[in-house]
Amino acid sequence: MNLLNKLKKTVYNFYNNKSYSGKKPTIVYISNFPPKKCGIATFTQNLFSSMEKNSQKALNFKLISLIDEKKDKKKYKDSILNINRNDKKDYQNCAKFINSNKKIQVVNIQHEFGIFGGLYGRFILNFLKTVKKPVVITFHSVIPKPNYIFKTLIRKIADQVNYIVVMNKTSKKILINDYKINQNQIKTIPHGVPDYKYEKNVLCKKKLGLNKRTVLLTFGFLSQNKGIEYVIKALPKLIKNYPNLLYLIVGQTHPNIKQKEGEKYRDKLKELTRRLRLNKNVKFINSYQSNQKLIEFLKACDIYLCTSVDPNQSVSGTFSYALSSGRPVISTDFIQANEFKNKKIGLIIPPQNSKAYTEAIKNLLKDKKQRSAMGKKAFKESRPMTWDNVSKKYLELFDKLI
Repeated sequence: MNLLNKLKKTVYNFYNNKSYSGKKPTIVYISNFPPKKCGIATFTQNLFSSMEKNSQKALNFKLISLIDEKKDKKKYKDSILNINRNDKKDYQNCAKFINSNKKIQVVNIQHEFGIFGGLYGRFILNFLKTVKKPVVITFHSVIPKPNYIFKTLIRKIADQVNYIVVMNKTSKKILINDYKINQNQIKTIPHGVPDYKYEKNVLCKKKLGLNKRTVLLTFGFLSQNKGIEYVIKALPKLIKNYPNLLYLIVGQTHPNIKQKEGEKYRDKLKELTRRLRLNKNVKFINSYQSNQKLIEFLKACDIYLCTSVDPNQSVSGTFSYALSSGRPVISTDFIQANEFKNKKIGLIIPPQNSKAYTEAIKNLLKDKKQRSAMGKKAFKESRPMTWDNVSKKYLELFDKLI
């Protein structure tokens, strides 16, 4: 049975199962959510919207937002409840609320260590030990070769949930081999991406006033682990042959980083740009971009640069979005990128290596035909990753628990 027929059958069952007494079952998400600005919040918002669309009104979807202080509650009007991330009792009270609500059938937790309170986010255990409804947890990070504390925490989480969702095959192998988690408990569903048609970048460049430039692009929240300085250092040798080269760095500093150290990293990058006399070749766009605007930037670029310095990074939303835009990608070697190494969607290079950036960019700039072929291949490889396909996989998983 194909996915569409499975979905239709699921919807039919929801409407016709007498045990629901005509009341639609509810799926609850626990996560960061807008107006908070972070990758997890954006991911959850996109998944939430796509799930609502694909459930064909057979399900209700509700949100429980993680907040930093009680006074933030007014900001999250779409939430049925909020958890003060640093308050242990809030996690228990949330679980008791879910237990008492008969409509709630499944809980999906979007997990990243830094968004929950306690050491490595261990306050989530207070929720899991109390909740009695089925739980699916989505791991956005899976750390290989964990220390004792990490390993113990993840195993305790695994003992309390029904399924663990990871976003690539390598992360699943790490959970099986390094954490000794039962493989039948782990499901692989990729990071979602927007679904739009493939098109050449000429019109998009013109719309953004970039039609006379060769555009390199990096987007996302700025922080010290982004490794953008290594690209900037790679540019002087390139602009001798490509004087119209423009490196766009799109995105604001991560709110948590900005609160702690201000614009220290951005200022460092700007100073490096000035020192290397690259003011005409490097442009910072310091603002939070809507999905639609990000798509415009992605479609306008000639090469996307994924610059992470962490080889153990499980998945990158920016890398995923770049694939879906149909542009070739030059990426440092991290877990998700490594799975695409042999798929001819771009080039993989070692992290923190300016010389490698210079050679890789030069390699692609001199061969327009190769760039085009890689971009089309990237677009094709990303089709299973569209939010529509991702949400259907989540629906199938939730159906097993309802």
